Amino acid sequence: MEEGTPDNEDRAELMDARAQFRDLYSEAQMILPDAVLEAAKSASVALGDAYGISKRPEIGKLWMVSGGGTESIAMAEHSAHVIVNNCIIHMRHMMRKDLGVSGSYR
Repeated sequence: MEEGTPDNEDRAELMDARAQFRDLYSEAQMILPDAVLEAAKSASVALGDAYGISKRPEIGKLWMVSGGGTESIAMAEHSAHVIVNNCIIHMRHMMRKDLGVSGSYR
């Protein structure tokens, strides 16, 4: 994003990853225990938010943020690298807890 508009290959790769996640998440909703499913739902929402933040600059529809500005590449990076990652760590912890192997693993 910092270097300009993504090319068709970049867009196709992102759409493929998004479709694969959507398929896996649909299957997971049928088999995950409730606590793990709640963690997976949080990760799904965070991924959706990160996707939106990354796509809106491309289409010229940036959202206003508190403090009076618009979304930025830095916000997209933070969303992907911090918020999504934290959701994944939490989901992994819940999965390990469900399996009875939880500990201090990160």
